[in-house]
Amino acid sequence: MRHLKSIFDFYIKSSLHLSICVATLLMITFLRLDQEPDLLILFCSFCASIVVYNFIKYASTLPYYFFVKNISIKKIQILSFMSGFFLLVTIFFLKFETILTGFFIFLICVIYVIPVKRTKKNIRNYSRVKLFIVAFCWSSASVFLPISDQSSFFNINTITLFFQRFFFVIVYSIPFEIRDLKYDSKMLKTIPQVYGLKKTKCFSYVLIMLFLLISPLINPFNYIFITSDIITAILLFYIIYITQINQNKYFASFWVEGLPVLWLTIIFLLKFIF
Repeated sequence: MRHLKSIFDFYIKSSLHLSICVATLLMITFLRLDQEPDLLILFCSFCASIVVYNFIKYASTLPYYFFVKNISIKKIQILSFMSGFFLLVTIFFLKFETILTGFFIFLICVIYVIPVKRTKKNIRNYSRVKLFIVAFCWSSASVFLPISDQSSFFNINTITLFFQRFFFVIVYSIPFEIRDLKYDSKMLKTIPQVYGLKKTKCFSYVLIMLFLLISPLINPFNYIFITSDIITAILLFYIIYITQINQNKYFASFWVEGLPVLWLTIIFLLKFIF
């Protein structure tokens, strides 16, 4: 049982779970825009998520990251280096437009983490910005990477889908923001710190309504996707409703984070039924 728990903890801490969820959001975009899923893009997004998120979580906070003796961190390092290697090998098989889009998103992630010389702070240390930068990166990657080689890269459908995904990711991230109230510096001024638990939840409910209102604009008369969005919105509403500062260890990091996988499963089930 202990071995299973250590494997599960590694799965969470190494960003494997998170990276599957990122790739899942890309898959939802392929289906939503009626595109043939590109396995190479999905694989590259999975590997890139492991590299970027592990760097943000560990390398940016540990001065001697590459020389650390902690066994669990070393395992995460090995996974990150392997993912980076596979990413470098496969990225050159992608189309130029996809690489360019991915590089732009990667650049934002780097700016998000690297400190500014004068202040020695990075963007995520500035008040109320962190959540929106994260939402922008997730939304850009999950919406624009799957269609980056299409001639109709920017159109009403993709822009509308981007905003719907943007609202989703903000609400999706709120349970993590609430959980981190106990650990975040008060200087960060996150949304829950500034507005409190009740107002943060009300803000989330408004965004869930916007998420729902946008849905029919993306695929009018496509009842499978509209229904899947309604079910996902209900799940989001329930998650926000039950979220508290004192959470179970895996509430946000596994159950909430796994929502995109459930969203995709709902779409497949509805396609199978109808």
